[in-house]
Amino acid sequence: GETNIMVLYAPEKAAGEDEVRALLKAYAPAINDIKYEEGGWMLRLGSKWFYWADGRLLPEDRIIHREKYRSYGFYLYPDDLLPVQTNPDKNQLEMIKRYTDVRKTLPRDNGFLAALYHGGSLNQILGHISYISFLGYKIEVHDSLIPAYKAVSREILAEASVNSNVRQFVDSLESIAGFNWRKIEDSSSRSYHSFGIAVDLLPKNLGKK
Repeated sequence: GETNIMVLYAPEKAAGEDEVRALLKAYAPAINDIKYEEGGWMLRLGSKWFYWADGRLLPEDRIIHREKYRSYGFYLYPDDLLPVQTNPDKNQLEMIKRYTDVRKTLPRDNGFLAALYHGGSLNQILGHISYISFLGYKIEVHDSLIPAYKAVSREILAEASVNSNVRQFVDSLESIAGFNWRKIEDSSSRSYHSFGIAVDLLPKNLGKK
């Protein structure tokens, strides 16, 4: 359905505008409003405002301690898939190291995810988790993503029926993991699996990949 969106424009483009507008486009009507105030972008879920804060998405009471949290992470994806590199270059390895080091030392504030997916505790999130069939496997996911997961599964299976490489990939799977209330390895942040919004496809054999 449609929703009324109030957008307040700043006279000059500020850091975070593209990302906040992308979040609004992706998650409306769950995200109700966005606005620019006191030098920064904000977005509202229900009655709660979250500050962009360089991608940290923090409630007002945690802005003063923003340096204690890390960004959610936003990426610019190319239109076409990049070629697979057997041996990553030095810059890629350094980028991965920086990311994992930050993940170990700084937590991600999960208030935004808890508000978006209606679950800040295990009992709360369990009320929004359901079983579905994904590529023939029974997995648990968040209710709001069920249509998307089913569409992805249908598309992959349709391609597998005419593409031997995709068929081989599907047949190589040993299991698929969805909802799992846990923290990210070597981190104090909740995994996206804790909200039922991530799925891991696990092959029988990695084949050195």
